[in-house]
Amino acid sequence: MAMLDDTLTDFRQTIAALERKLDEYRAERDEALAREAALAEVLDTINRSSGDPQQHGGRITVDSRVGEFTEFAIHLPRSQQAATAGVAG
Repeated sequence: MAMLDDTLTDFRQTIAALERKLDEYRAERDEALAREAALAEVLDTINRSSGDPQQHGGRITVDSRVGEFTEFAIHLPRSQQAATAGVAG
């Protein structure tokens, strides 16, 4: 009987560990989907705008490491007044 109890305990611990891994995966997936949605919204906004960000006093920067990440940063002025003054917000 003790052997069966040990097996059940091991089984429950394995299930708990798998559930934690699944929760971690879901959190990572949800974060990735949120980033993807935000990027799509930004790209859609840029697509609908007239000209590129530099024409409005902004800039786009890219930071990338092969096999690690690629990061695009889009800096836009807070107002048209800041754009004409050459100050990015």
